[in-house]
Amino acid sequence: MAQKLKSTFLKTGGLVTTVNRSGQQWDLPNAWTPLEYIAIDGLEKYQQKNLAREIAER
Repeated sequence: MAQKLKSTFLKTGGLVTTVNRSGQQWDLPNAWTPLEYIAIDGLEKYQQKNLAREIAER
């Protein structure tokens, strides 16, 4: 899962909510901060601290 997040959802500004570019509010290129926080917290708990830090810094 961590690799999929990094390769597909991690963009310049952090994690995007979806990879669909539909023009809707939360679709690509937008993100939602609470989801990023949940992802960072989960990655830290599963020993993926480097990826969690990279997401947080973006």
